[in-house]
Amino acid sequence: MEQNILLSIQYDGTNFSGWQRQPGIRTVQGTIEDVIGAVLNQDIKIRGVSRTDSGVHAHQQMAQFCADIKIPIEKIAFVLNNALAKNSGRHGLMPDIFITAAQQVPLSFDVRGAVVGKKYSYFLETGPMREITLRNSRYFVDEYLRLDKMRKAAKALTGIHDFSSFKAAGGDPEQNPNKTIYGINIFCTESEKNKLGHQSIRMDFYGDSFLYKQVRIMTGTLIDVGVGKMPENSISKILNAKERQHAGHTAPPQGLVLEKMYFDKDSLLDESRNELMQSAYSDN
Repeated sequence: MEQNILLSIQYDGTNFSGWQRQPGIRTVQGTIEDVIGAVLNQDIKIRGVSRTDSGVHAHQQMAQFCADIKIPIEKIAFVLNNALAKNSGRHGLMPDIFITAAQQVPLSFDVRGAVVGKKYSYFLETGPMREITLRNSRYFVDEYLRLDKMRKAAKALTGIHDFSSFKAAGGDPEQNPNKTIYGINIFCTESEKNKLGHQSIRMDFYGDSFLYKQVRIMTGTLIDVGVGKMPENSISKILNAKERQHAGHTAPPQGLVLEKMYFDKDSLLDESRNELMQSAYSDN
């Protein structure tokens, strides 16, 4: 009997050419489909929520597939993780894809329609210091960032807007550019290295959905504000222009993580508001 299985997935995007399956190229979707197909001896197609770019990571990607499954539901994640480790040649070590949960859902369930919002986080470090183990998970910026100016600009990005100025070429031209940003919260931990201008910064973006590279362009724009290349009151003008060249640079994919999916809008709003209160006490 065919079953509809919902997966919660983590992955390190470093060695993948993005989420979406492409012929002859290693992608997250393609790898998972091949592994599940080999385990079940069936042709498997999975349906994911977000098409993350090459180099982008995920702490919670959601995807579903339908198949005739003889494995007990509670053992699916364990079996698939063993197969993924073997497939990656890292048996006994952590592979670059990990299934955190698997559950059966009704055949009528559509995960893309059920998800009401997403949280992306962007991680960066400032100053001359570098930690080599973070090279695939951080954006390193030389200049010290003015977080007060960045937070002012971030506030102007929240709400319902036409985000055409924050959409990169190459995305779906038919995608509606009107998106809702529920919150952008900026946190900073300044260490004993602060004498050298070091900041560890995390930016959290809450939205109903996002355009192609929208989070990375918003991040790059906020960084440009933080280093003084753009004024903090320029966001309205950028939004009204509806042209990509008016926004800031596109931050690299390494610092971006698809953090969480939301099936309940109240939970999304509550988390966004709670983080906003915490970020207000973050170091400037």
